[in-house]
Amino acid sequence: MSSSSETAKPVGVLTIRLIKSFEYRTYRNVLLKDVDFGNTTVGDLRRRIQHGSGMKPYRTVDFDTLKIYTKAHGSKTNNLIVNLDHDEWFLTNDADMLDFCGVGK
Repeated sequence: MSSSSETAKPVGVLTIRLIKSFEYRTYRNVLLKDVDFGNTTVGDLRRRIQHGSGMKPYRTVDFDTLKIYTKAHGSKTNNLIVNLDHDEWFLTNDADMLDFCGVGK
């Protein structure tokens, strides 16, 4: 019997809404699979969004703000583009780990 305890890694799927223009409501939903919430920083997430496959039309866009739209088993907002509630859900520090920011909880 092994004395080391194995813990489940917090890995999951993120649905990200990239907003290119509020005026024209131009946005795109992107699924990122196998995101390790405990070892991925906000900066890593930004780079993965910017350089992912299918992102050519969005590579020139500077995504300056990341915000959690909704959490699992939580209520959703009626605004289909951006969640105006919960100012504490902004992901502002590129060095923070995603699980520290509340992603995947």
